[in-house]
Amino acid sequence: MIHTKETIYQPYGSCISISNDTIELIVTVEKGPRIVYLGFVGEDNILYNDTALKYKFLNKEISQIYGQTAYHYLYGGHRFYLSPSHLEQARYPDNDAVIYSVDDDGITFQSLTQINSNMQLSCKIMLKETGTDFMIVHTVANRSSEIKHAALCTTTMVNQKGYVILPQNAGNDIFIANRVYVCWPFTRLHDSRLSMNDSFMTIQQNPSINYPFKIGYNNTQGQISYVTGDTVLSKHYVHDPQAVYPDNGASSQIYCCKDFLELTVQSPMYRISPDETIKHVENFSLHHTQTPKKPKNDEEYQSFLESLA
Repeated sequence: MIHTKETIYQPYGSCISISNDTIELIVTVEKGPRIVYLGFVGEDNILYNDTALKYKFLNKEISQIYGQTAYHYLYGGHRFYLSPSHLEQARYPDNDAVIYSVDDDGITFQSLTQINSNMQLSCKIMLKETGTDFMIVHTVANRSSEIKHAALCTTTMVNQKGYVILPQNAGNDIFIANRVYVCWPFTRLHDSRLSMNDSFMTIQQNPSINYPFKIGYNNTQGQISYVTGDTVLSKHYVHDPQAVYPDNGASSQIYCCKDFLELTVQSPMYRISPDETIKHVENFSLHHTQTPKKPKNDEEYQSFLESLA
């Protein structure tokens, strides 16, 4: 059975709790929206919360439009926004209250239409009555009279000391390149947090390393898993090999700093006509694993995958 209730989750104020007998999600409605809690019922939150509001942005373009105090706060948890990152909407200060509605198959959280761009974001969370799987349908609607070009981007901020595991792209044609890795100016290719293997790669969060790391790639298998203790959070999505993605085709991106990890997924670029709505769907699952140790070879990686089945 699905349980939905209003609750107070500090420091975010009024929120909506969505749960079954196994897992719980808490979503902000005074701002965002953000999923700020995700975990097994009665267990720790796997998501990172920026309770001190340490991570915020105010660039020239945003301040000219929204004012000198209109910061874009990360807040923590799971968020979604528009991409590529050079768009002014990518750092939109979504600090206003959210409208939410409950229907038979889920709860929809809708932001106000953005000033200037006239784009409107919403998401629908659909949790099964039993088990640990849930789906999020992220949408953007073009409320303007102009054609827009954008992608939907989602980021899930997770807590310290765990690691991300990602599949390497598979392919048998030795004449066709099938792996495109993307780096940012601050990325150090010799970073000790990154480990490359034939079938997978891992990125370890390390709170003792102060400088950031980020890498992306064309994740054709559409899977990202984060392991912390004996808990695994997995994200699944569809990567379209024929589509054009922002950031040189990097549909999956991992950012790592001393405080948290970010698991980012991008949709393809869309040409969005007036009154048109586009969707980006992600499937999530939580697991308890008996093999929390980071895999070091393909055999251990296969054992890890089998533990999630």
